[in-house]
Amino acid sequence: GLSYFYICSVLVTRRPTAAMMLGKVRFFLLLISSSLAGASITKARLSTAVWNFMNKFNGIFNNQDEVNDGFKDHDLIEVKIQPVDIPVLRPNPVMLVEEAVNGKINILELCVLTDGHDNIINVLRYNFTNPFIHKPGTIKPSALVNLTLNDLHRDKSCDAEFRLTEDRIAVGKWPSCRHIVDKMHPAYSVMFTCDYYTFTVVMDMTETPSPEPDIMKRKGPKFPMVVVPDNYDSNCRDTC
Repeated sequence: GLSYFYICSVLVTRRPTAAMMLGKVRFFLLLISSSLAGASITKARLSTAVWNFMNKFNGIFNNQDEVNDGFKDHDLIEVKIQPVDIPVLRPNPVMLVEEAVNGKINILELCVLTDGHDNIINVLRYNFTNPFIHKPGTIKPSALVNLTLNDLHRDKSCDAEFRLTEDRIAVGKWPSCRHIVDKMHPAYSVMFTCDYYTFTVVMDMTETPSPEPDIMKRKGPKFPMVVVPDNYDSNCRDTC
């Protein structure tokens, strides 16, 4: 390429003409476009287990079947889990998680996925410092692109952990950040498969406690994954 010295010499040693100025403009536009074309989003180097978990931890789920079957001790729970690209949290993958209980927002947060020790998948949970009021399921990822770290808050005691079993089931604990019992956050026991996930509600939660776990079924296709490695091959297809 041309050196900085050579470019500057061309600009200052020759008397500019209209043709020369037009040529220079084209030259610098070419440099700028070449630079932009070479730019790309840095992708995190994570284990395949993290990407597989991201593919399971994905979609729109509800327990409508249980409610329709007359389970009076089960609230109507709707959950949307969508991969999003949040520049301030790059390069790790991020999930937008939204839970509504009987039509009211209960959880709204961004979850960053990372590798932990001993094949553990860490879920770092960020809440919004200024929660916005909206109807469940109406947030668009494009509205989150300009978030800064000042817009987010993380309580490390609310982070979740999951592990993938040999049969590709994800099991883990999901602390309830809004509740404190004996100076600790009570936690849901959660299990994810490709099409379903279950969780157990204990005392002191927003949802009504139940002796049986809530069974959440995925409705419709999964959301497209983002910032995923080019050679990633999903082990979790749309099977609903």
